[in-house]
Amino acid sequence: MKIVQTPDGVEETTSRVLSLLHSMRCGIRRVEVSEPTLEDVFIQLTGRTGF
Repeated sequence: MKIVQTPDGVEETTSRVLSLLHSMRCGIRRVEVSEPTLEDVFIQLTGRTGF
């Protein structure tokens, strides 16, 4: 699963998502917070992929 979040509020969003997944007894293998890529920005602005 990939969640794209704007920088403001990322800590709260991450905490809420992890709490929700934990309450649903979902296994979590990895959590990664990174800067958005150009592709992420393109999709956010246009709503579609480049291909």
